[in-house]
Amino acid sequence: MSDPRDAAKPQNWPYQEKVMGWSAWSMDTGYSYSTDGRQDWPGESGFSSAGFRPAWWINPGQRDRVKPPLDAFCNATNPPDCPDAKCYEKNWWRGANVTWKANCDADCGNESIKYVTLREEPGRGTRLKHGTPECGAAPAGALIVESISDNVDTCSSCGSSGTDAGSFQFTFHPNPAATGPGLGPFEAKGDLHQIGGGHGGHFWYTHTRDTAHLGGPGGRMTIDGTWTLGRSVEWARVFAHMPDTGAHTQQAHYVIKGVAGGDRHRCVNTHFSKNSWVELGVYRFTGTPPGWS
Repeated sequence: MSDPRDAAKPQNWPYQEKVMGWSAWSMDTGYSYSTDGRQDWPGESGFSSAGFRPAWWINPGQRDRVKPPLDAFCNATNPPDCPDAKCYEKNWWRGANVTWKANCDADCGNESIKYVTLREEPGRGTRLKHGTPECGAAPAGALIVESISDNVDTCSSCGSSGTDAGSFQFTFHPNPAATGPGLGPFEAKGDLHQIGGGHGGHFWYTHTRDTAHLGGPGGRMTIDGTWTLGRSVEWARVFAHMPDTGAHTQQAHYVIKGVAGGDRHRCVNTHFSKNSWVELGVYRFTGTPPGWS
């Protein structure tokens, strides 16, 4: 599974093949980190950009034999292909333990442990090519509205979030077809993530989706964020901060509300690959801005 496309459709891989395949091959992430969080560079001792630590073999040729022969499990002992899901609920492997390597000491894989000493968690990322937070450097005189609460530890080199000049709120959209408790009325929450980078050492992110993939206005995989300034202003220049990693969409949609003459819509290319303040425009507000989303 060295090709990332191999994992693109996990539903097409049987569970056993996933386990054995991923124990032998790892996708290349392009990045390597030491156990203390320091990013390693190609050519340095210990550099490994594998997504996880695959096993190792005394005889490298045995790696290709990690997958058992087809007839090891697909034989008369195993039930035939079932016509429906109900059939699979009562049929499972009933044979004896299967062995397909006669000399396991020489032919089986051996575990490769990344954290050879006990660590409660990996070290905080340092010497990063991308992802280093920007702990200050806001535009002069700016009123900052953060996306997290006041005085929260960002778990980054920026420390506490401190206090800001407003508030932030997410809006999730329920699945109209869901009924009863526990049926995932807000599925988009499963695609909300955070990184200790960007301005102040924290930002949220999700994935861009169109209406065909449950996104778009009001889509159940759409997440709306609203920044609200906590004071009245008249004329103001509005900025949004773009982190140096994790921002890829070329059509980030911002709506500036409370503007004389009605809401203003702006679309921004976020893919700068560096921490940047992007201007959304200069506006005359009619009081306390109800928010930018």
